[in-house]
Amino acid sequence: MTTTTSVAAVVHDHLLSTHAPDADHIPSDYDLLEGGVLDSLTLVSLLSWIGRRFALPIEELDLDPQRLRSIDAIAEFIEAHTQAPSR
Repeated sequence: MTTTTSVAAVVHDHLLSTHAPDADHIPSDYDLLEGGVLDSLTLVSLLSWIGRRFALPIEELDLDPQRLRSIDAIAEFIEAHTQAPSR
C-alpha cells in the first residue's frame, strides 16, 4: 500500500496548498464535501489537477462525486485508474 500512501500524500499536500491553505492537516477520511473543503467548482478544479498530475483522461472516466469525498477515496480513485496492465 505504499503507492496509496504516496498518492494520498500528494493529494493531501495539493488540497492543503490549493483548497485549504489555512489548515495544517486534513485527516485522510475527512469528508471534503460535507466539511466545505470542496464544492462543485473546486471539485472540477481538483479533477483537472488529477488529470494533469496523474495523466488520467478525466473526461473519459465515469465520475461520481461520492467516490471523491475524502483523501483516501481520491487516492483509491486515482490508483484504480492508473494501474497499467502488465506487459
